[in-house]
Amino acid sequence: MKKIGLISMTIVLFLIFCLPIAEASQFKDVPKQHSLQIEIEYLANNQIIKGYQDGNFRPNQLISKKHIAKMMADALDLHKNELKHPNYKDVPRSHPYYEEIASLYTIGIFSDAEYFKPDSYISRAFMAKILAQAFDLKSIADNSVTYEDVSQTHAFYRPVQLVTMNHIAKGYSDNYGVLHFKPHQLLTRAHFSAFLARAITLQTGNFTPNTNYTYYYTTKDDTSIATLSFEKDYSFNLNRETHWQAFSKDEPQGYPTVYLQNSNEWSFGIRNTGIGLFLPYPFTIGLKHDNLSGGYDPSRQEIIETNATITLNDKTYTNVVIVQETYWNYDDNYQPSSLSSDKIYIAPEYGIIAASTHGEMKQLLHHREAY
Repeated sequence: MKKIGLISMTIVLFLIFCLPIAEASQFKDVPKQHSLQIEIEYLANNQIIKGYQDGNFRPNQLISKKHIAKMMADALDLHKNELKHPNYKDVPRSHPYYEEIASLYTIGIFSDAEYFKPDSYISRAFMAKILAQAFDLKSIADNSVTYEDVSQTHAFYRPVQLVTMNHIAKGYSDNYGVLHFKPHQLLTRAHFSAFLARAITLQTGNFTPNTNYTYYYTTKDDTSIATLSFEKDYSFNLNRETHWQAFSKDEPQGYPTVYLQNSNEWSFGIRNTGIGLFLPYPFTIGLKHDNLSGGYDPSRQEIIETNATITLNDKTYTNVVIVQETYWNYDDNYQPSSLSSDKIYIAPEYGIIAASTHGEMKQLLHHREAY
């Protein structure tokens, strides 16, 4: 995400500068720098996973089918009455995970077999199958990917495509740029946790502003700072593109801005500049970009929530997506000196509704008016 001058109180800047530093991890071996920390913490906060008594999560340990059954049954909040008995020879009714395994068998996630093998591990391909079925993932044709190792005749081709299309899992690129899904690779506790958390938090819908309104933004003390006024709608089919003018006291001539949302990206920024906020769509939680250690415009971008409830000026917004970005501050010699972090809040039919820095709300949507 490219940025423009901080403190210039325009709606564009309010968009472009917003994201928070992650809270301390619940697990000693999953620090906030861990690439899957957000997803693991999400499941822990929702009592879907637990660590070990020593305070560790053991993210790199392979995960067994019985633990996957427990996690999925809890995530789906499955009823444990009127269960169909799966008749697995190695899962008697006295098995500690019998109810979880049977509940998933009852809804068709686990199929008939002589043995369930509760202590065995699962592959990435089987993960795709059970998550695609359990969460009824929809096909997004424009997001399909060609994997060298998962051809159209592969038994798990469709579920692999579904988890890819919905940003739940992705492949690996080799030195020649060829994508591989690695369908036979066994899953670790960290990776299955990440895939499950993304499936749970998958968020779709229109996250661009309703074009029948003009939007008014203020500081937390109700000082007016910006207005977003609709210009023209260039949308077609599922590709939304709406053009707006963003006005403020500091920029009375306005900025030409644009909201975009299509099958694989959501964005808002200054038109024809590449400056703005760019996010993969559909939305799922997790790390989306990280080049803090070097590169052009170093930053770390994360989606930390996709279904938050936020109240601003006595109005409550639901299914709010919260984006967090961490970036460097530079000293007088243009050397990175310290990290800052902000948040942006995006609501269905409203677009960006608020921005905060280190937990303090800086800019927020005061109201909108039909024109």
